[in-house]
Amino acid sequence: MIAADLRRFGALVIAPVVAVLAACTPAASEPAPTPTPSPSPSQTPFAEKNAAAIEAYKRYEEMLEETLMSGGYQTAEEAPPSVRATTMGEERQLVDQDNIDLAKDKAKGTGQVTIRNIAITSSVPMPGAPGGHQIKIVACRDNSGARIIEGGRTSEPPQRLQEVRVTLYFDEETPAGWKVSEQRGKGVSEC
Repeated sequence: MIAADLRRFGALVIAPVVAVLAACTPAASEPAPTPTPSPSPSQTPFAEKNAAAIEAYKRYEEMLEETLMSGGYQTAEEAPPSVRATTMGEERQLVDQDNIDLAKDKAKGTGQVTIRNIAITSSVPMPGAPGGHQIKIVACRDNSGARIIEGGRTSEPPQRLQEVRVTLYFDEETPAGWKVSEQRGKGVSEC
């Protein structure tokens, strides 16, 4: 009922209001400048790619933990789908070999690895590279909550804290997505 009343009386109300406002408003010689908002970090040119690459890196770390906790696999063909979804090139070969060695040694992990302080160090177009873009990430891997079980003995990982440097590309191979092509870590005292 209110909407119908407004439609019916709209012209009668609007015309006098416009006339009053026009009479009260000083004439402007120049239009007022339009404010331009400053870009937020989420509006940077590569923000979507960067966010997707960080999520891909997190899935990569989850895959590493999953395969370690399960004791690896016998052959590259037995790798879980998460390996193919998160790695490419040489990194996939290294992950496969590490997992084959785990299975051969009848070793597995227990506990939890924590990743923190993930940061993009580089995000650049790279013609000719997979997906035409390369993203580099640095993060802190805290292994203090994880243990390795081998031959009935439990041991701590050799490095409690690692600074991890990762390179990702967008890979068109199924499943397509951002994948780790290289990962290097070094032991550090804090990160």
